[in-house]
Amino acid sequence: MVIYPHLSSAGEERKKTMSDNYNIGQPQAAESPEGAAPDAISFRIIEHLGVLRASAAGWTRELNYVSWNNRPPKFDIREWTPNHEKSSKGMTFTDYEMGRICEWMAARNARRGGSVQKEVQESI
Repeated sequence: MVIYPHLSSAGEERKKTMSDNYNIGQPQAAESPEGAAPDAISFRIIEHLGVLRASAAGWTRELNYVSWNNRPPKFDIREWTPNHEKSSKGMTFTDYEMGRICEWMAARNARRGGSVQKEVQESI
């Protein structure tokens, strides 16, 4: 069994197995030859920025600022279980990349004469 360390936002230590790291049915990492453990993956949520949506099963698609494998943190979009012990595959963005996305969205909103939130509220 492969153990993955995880620090929750409250700072408590958690352990994960490789099968806990992905949704059921997602491809799993291959076992190393001769039963050796693959490299461990660690993550720490530095800042929770928001929930984009929630599923009936309790998973939430979130935007967080996350440090993966003790590397500099990146913006991260993926789905998480309520206790953040399991996650789906996701996408990460550097500060520069997220800045570019924000610039593009601001320019788009300016061209359209409003905000995305205003458009969503009007469509409901």
